[in-house]
Amino acid sequence: MIKAIIFDFGNVFINLDIEGFTQNAFKHFKIDEFSEEMIAFNSFYEQGLISTDEFLEFYVENFPKLSEEELIDIWNFMLKDFPEQRLDFLKELQKSSKYKLILLSNTNELHIDWIKKNVSFYEEFENCFDAFYLSHEIHLRKPNRDIFE
Repeated sequence: MIKAIIFDFGNVFINLDIEGFTQNAFKHFKIDEFSEEMIAFNSFYEQGLISTDEFLEFYVENFPKLSEEELIDIWNFMLKDFPEQRLDFLKELQKSSKYKLILLSNTNELHIDWIKKNVSFYEEFENCFDAFYLSHEIHLRKPNRDIFE
């Protein structure tokens, strides 16, 4: 018997354009691939192991022609729309009281700040869950086993 449903956030509730993000970043950074150091910093940031200031400082140092605002726009480029019918579905599921609803997402501070600012019903969405876990707050990320334990 199913007692709980664990949802991801990206491409489940909010649409993401990861390929578009990658191409946009490569274009602005004038690179063909992410360096190992960039991948590591992105992972550290996603897990909340470095602050937003430290994350942005790394990119400003490596791409000095770009402003912090431009870097934030590049980082948030992947975030698209959140169709309201997905919230409606979640609210119906919550009303049924059949399942414990959990959100478990590899979400970082810049992304959640963008979502809070651009999704008018974010608070209502968050309140639908019995537990709401964002990787940067719990310092763990999927698909690592420890986040599920």
